[in-house]
Amino acid sequence: MREILFRAYDQELGLSEHFSLNYYPIWNGETKPYWANLCKIEQFTGLTDKNGNKIFEGDIIEYPPQRKKFIVEFHNDCFGARDKKDKRTRIGSGDDFIIIGNIHDNKMEDIK
Repeated sequence: MREILFRAYDQELGLSEHFSLNYYPIWNGETKPYWANLCKIEQFTGLTDKNGNKIFEGDIIEYPPQRKKFIVEFHNDCFGARDKKDKRTRIGSGDDFIIIGNIHDNKMEDIK
């Protein structure tokens, strides 16, 4: 069985932590961890970039052959990527993407 991973990003503290459905760090007696309402939860796409880094929703990736940059997002029941002009494209294994940032620490306009 594959592990389903998530990234929790605390916007107030500027910290992120990875977790899986197999493990929640602390429970508050409800169906989600105590910090789930305080954080932005982003799912692992199941893909890695060409350096082996896991690609999550909210990552900013670059496709070097075209020097195009995209934000990874879940749209219409699948993972894909959106460019600055809101043009959407699919991403898949075998693509030579590189993670160059994320939407929490970077703005698309600022990434060169």
